Amino acid sequence: MIKRWTVAATVLVGISSCSDFEEINVNPVAANADQVQVEYFINNSIVSAQQDPHVSERAFVLYWKAAGRQDRTNTLPIGSYNDGWSNDYFNSISGWLNHAYTAIQIADEKIENGNINEYTNNLKQVARIWRVYLLSEMTDNFGPIAINGFQGENPDFNSVEEVYDFMLTELKEAVADMDEEVTVPSNVQDLDPAYGYNFQ
Repeated sequence: MIKRWTVAATVLVGISSCSDFEEINVNPVAANADQVQVEYFINNSIVSAQQDPHVSERAFVLYWKAAGRQDRTNTLPIGSYNDGWSNDYFNSISGWLNHAYTAIQIADEKIENGNINEYTNNLKQVARIWRVYLLSEMTDNFGPIAINGFQGENPDFNSVEEVYDFMLTELKEAVADMDEEVTVPSNVQDLDPAYGYNFQ
């Protein structure tokens, strides 16, 4: 009799403790797609790209100043490529692009699920415009790149001409899809120190 009660109690405890099994496997500090905001990814991409003097400034000097023959000593153009800096720049711009692509992906998910603010679509268009800028930098510096990269799979690379065709189409569509009458709250405006997300 005691064995039966012990087995029954053990089974009952086991069943009741399994009711929250899935809940135990959810990281309580990880954000899900419903919690994150599009503007966070845009902000992360822009701030990372603009506030890193090593990559943002030195890459300009390394690539563009020498290429434009603006760096001269004794009237002879100088400039050389540094593999370490090129590697840093490639890795950095890949990260910036990853954030821009994620902003667009999160915006699409929010729009599809109806979990949006009135400005979500406009932020998607801002992310598309910023992505174009980053793609232009990357293809100008490194040649053929993957338009459909940053989505968890090894992508095919596109020619520079294909990248430019894509960028021009993206700019045209993003501007057309933006509603200039939409405004954002002040806490979101603060995430865009240049324009305050003034869509006009």
